[in-house]
Amino acid sequence: MKFMQLVSEFMKLVERVQKLESLSSVQLENVAPINVPVQKVVETKEVSEVKETKLAGELSEYPVPQEYREVVDVILNKNFKIFVDYKDGNLDFNLSVPDKYSNLTPEARKISGGMDRRRRIIPPYEGVNGVKEYLGLVWKSFSPTIQSMIVADRS
Repeated sequence: MKFMQLVSEFMKLVERVQKLESLSSVQLENVAPINVPVQKVVETKEVSEVKETKLAGELSEYPVPQEYREVVDVILNKNFKIFVDYKDGNLDFNLSVPDKYSNLTPEARKISGGMDRRRRIIPPYEGVNGVKEYLGLVWKSFSPTIQSMIVADRS
């Protein structure tokens, strides 16, 4: 009798897994792996140099995965810059909003160093879906006028 209960429970588990697979919007074979370096040699710099580099956003230590760039281009447009970093196994996703779309107040602009930078830590299990979800929130933060400007600049 115990064997039949185990078989029944196993079959229920198989059905649940199949249902989850059918609900998944990401096909794992189409997702590029995220390469996180195990060991990294870091050049020593003065604190002011590091702050300037991070604020300028000119250098991203890691390449931006192509699917993240594509999602930004579709949801927003190509004028938005992306910078990524990996902290404690999570994706530190930074989106630089061009000045013409920025909705920062003058006071906020002074505090942020003149840049409209949106940032979110995305766990690895969310991947590109986490980026999509976050970009949806960023999109909703813009006024209808700015949204129409973003759409007009997609082409």
